Amino acid sequence: MIQKLQRWITIGVLSLAAGVLLAVVITVFLQVVFRYVLARPLAWSVELARFLFTWASMLGAAGGAVGILNQSIDLLTEKLPDRAQRAIDVLGRGVTLLTAGLLLVTSWELTGRVYRQTSSALGIRMSYVYAAVPVGLILLMIVLGLDTYNTYRKGAVSGAAESEAAGIAIEK
Repeated sequence: MIQKLQRWITIGVLSLAAGVLLAVVITVFLQVVFRYVLARPLAWSVELARFLFTWASMLGAAGGAVGILNQSIDLLTEKLPDRAQRAIDVLGRGVTLLTAGLLLVTSWELTGRVYRQTSSALGIRMSYVYAAVPVGLILLMIVLGLDTYNTYRKGAVSGAAESEAAGIAIEK
């Protein structure tokens, strides 16, 4: 059940990131057409593309976190006993979650500070743009937390094999 939840969240986040990235491509394409073909550049397109790219980056990071975490150089760790390998993996996951948590607190505060600022071309609140970071970090922490639970619950197989069984690993 938790594996399915993790899989659906990951697929949803990555699909949303792909949609936002498609919007970036369309926006940049329109800018090129309007600037070089019609000689009437759009004032807002560069700003929109930049803001959308911020969101696509954070959503992509959240969706790809487990696949990235399972990519490692195991030249040294593969020679260690299974218990030590698990300890190193748990440590890596813990450090990642701790770092994401600290960044979440800071990014949340910063998002609140820029609430009154608006963008120059679009006139939207900058907090909507800055919110990409805490939202992405929350999603990253959820996906990574679910993957850690799936990996280390009683009787679970190794992390990479478990994630691959859930159908969410990045091809090596």
